[in-house]
Parts: sequence; C-alpha cells; structure tokens
Amino acid sequence: MTNQPFPPSAASRPATKLAQVQPPRASSSRATSPRATSPRGAETEQAPQVDAPPSTPGPNEQAAPSATPGSTPGSTPGATPGAQATAQAPAPAKAPPERKPLDQYKVLLHNDEHNEMMFVVQSIVQIVHLPTRKALGVMIEAHRSGLALVAVTHQELAELYRDQFASKGLIATIEKA
Repeated sequence: MTNQPFPPSAASRPATKLAQVQPPRASSSRATSPRATSPRGAETEQAPQVDAPPSTPGPNEQAAPSATPGSTPGSTPGATPGAQATAQAPAPAKAPPERKPLDQYKVLLHNDEHNEMMFVVQSIVQIVHLPTRKALGVMIEAHRSGLALVAVTHQELAELYRDQFASKGLIATIEKA
C-alpha cells in the first residue's frame, strides 16, 4: 500500500474488508418488508405486518403444558427439580418524616397616640399587605380598644412584622396563638 494522506476509498478496498466496515443491517423482518413506489417514482418502505398474538385455547381444546419435563406443577420453569421457589417481598420504602405544623403567633398592634391614623393604615398595608379597608378596621379597633389583631402567622414572620412596625415607630407585640 502506498503512503497516502487520506484513507483509501471504499472502491479501492478489497470486498472482504468492505463487508467488515459496513454496519450490520436491521432485523430480518425489515430487510424482507415489501416496498411500494410513491407517485413520484421513489421507493418507500411500508410498515411491517405484526403477527397476531397466540390465541387462548377454546372450550374443546386443551392447553399445552408449559412446565419442563421432570418439573413439578407449581415449580418455576428452569429451576432444578425439588428446589422450592421462595418469593422475596420488596423492601418497604421509607416514609418521609412527618412534619409537625409550625406554632402560630398573633401579631397585636397597640394604640398609638403619636402617629396619624392614615400613617398607621398605610403602614399596615405596606407591612402586612392587608387591603386598605381591613387595615382601616384594624387601626380603628386599636384606637378604640387599645389593642388589635393584625395577623396570625408562624413565629418568624410574626417577629418580622413586629420589627417592621417598630421601625415605623409603631408598637406591636407577638404572642402565641
């Protein structure tokens, strides 16, 4: 063989090597499938026909035994005669640990004589995201009774609300619900 910069082409290779290089063909059912011609003259492959599943025996027919010779009825085919088949149950899946609900805390707004009523309402809307009408009701309740329930939530969020009210100069406390 001569020293060439590129590998030799398939035409220059011997026929035996060409057969070794080609990938194996698909299954035999595809190779023998009928071909049809399209209206443009190109060959198209038709879908292969599928054999019907084996039928079950009728009332007058007897089913063929499926056990191998020498095996006992109820034994696993292919197992050694006399060996008992043991069924192993799958390992039970570990259940995720149960989550207990978080403790609930009340956020209470105290009456404030120093800030204007509309500032208190705007602060409630900004911090707790209540609608303006509900925030107005909370403010009026705090003004009349001295204390109003703003929200009931988990501890971390209740502490955040309390701190945000304090940053605006309002007095809010939290207690366990």
